[in-house]
Amino acid sequence: MSEQLEVRWFSGRSTIGVVRVVDPYDGPKYYIGPGQGISEEADTKMIRDWGTRFPNDAGDVLFGIKKE
Repeated sequence: MSEQLEVRWFSGRSTIGVVRVVDPYDGPKYYIGPGQGISEEADTKMIRDWGTRFPNDAGDVLFGIKKE
């Protein structure tokens, strides 16, 4: 399976990431979760695998995705 990952990070008392996953079969999905500070790649994959679903409409705005 070939998927694309993008992430937007928010920092304050902790680091929160919103990950955009584009799967060729399922299309785009968004997940939100905390970063553990391991590495950006490891945190991104952890949020993808264990994060909470994030609304597609809000994710599209956050990532600048324009709807036709």
